[in-house]
Amino acid sequence: MDYVATEARQAKNCSIEKKELWDQITLIRSDVEHHEAILAENFLHLHSSSQLVGSRDIFSSPIFNIRNHKSPREKRVELSFTLTDATVVKYEGPELRQDDGLVFMALLNITRDVKVGKTVGFSAQNLCDSLWGYYDGAARNRLKAMICRLQEALLQFPTFRVQLVQRFDFPNRGLWSVVLDDDIVSLITKKTVVWLDFEERLSLPSGISSWLYGYIRSQTRLIPTKIDRLRRLSGSEGAQDGFRESLKGAMGVLVGALLVDAGWHIDKHDMLHWQKKY
Repeated sequence: MDYVATEARQAKNCSIEKKELWDQITLIRSDVEHHEAILAENFLHLHSSSQLVGSRDIFSSPIFNIRNHKSPREKRVELSFTLTDATVVKYEGPELRQDDGLVFMALLNITRDVKVGKTVGFSAQNLCDSLWGYYDGAARNRLKAMICRLQEALLQFPTFRVQLVQRFDFPNRGLWSVVLDDDIVSLITKKTVVWLDFEERLSLPSGISSWLYGYIRSQTRLIPTKIDRLRRLSGSEGAQDGFRESLKGAMGVLVGALLVDAGWHIDKHDMLHWQKKY
């Protein structure tokens, strides 16, 4: 388009050649807009193999909660949250926790170069090794159970419903495969896309530390925040006092990871004052 524009500027004014060149530019621009629309509607945002992609709305919601893995998991829960654009989304499905969220982001990473709605194969062993550092029958069953939960998880938007994972094939031998719903891209828009570092995320214990990591990365800056607000957003069912103590421990972990400044504190009104390290 730049090349043709240069030619058009050099052509004689009011000439047929000049008009034809500008008409060509219009067609090229239309073609570019068409392909950009395809990318926006059918592909996840471009990211590397060392990145996890997510959404500001997901990282500041209780979809993937921080409840203790030892406590019984609810077979079915319903909750709602408001997106950045004020859209209210309802969740229906099994209770999902931070480990499920990590697997979901790993699947988004695996499918990052493929059009949504298409089948993508992956090695269960490679994924288990990447996420947990080992592979055996228990790890394989754990991964299978998590993807099955994601398959049952349903988000209801005002005009459509979308599964976190659509089709899931898990043969005894060979590659497993998944299909992401066409509308999964609606969860991660240009305005809300957030990238996490894969190794950094794995280095954090699952629970409040990993949830806070996603929340921190989804915020432009950290403003003073009520502890009760963080408790509700994270899906914690613990008492306020217990959550406060867990939060203090998690903040120590995040300071050690150079994610937040060491000068954080909780005031007498239960307000957390904190800021990013960088």
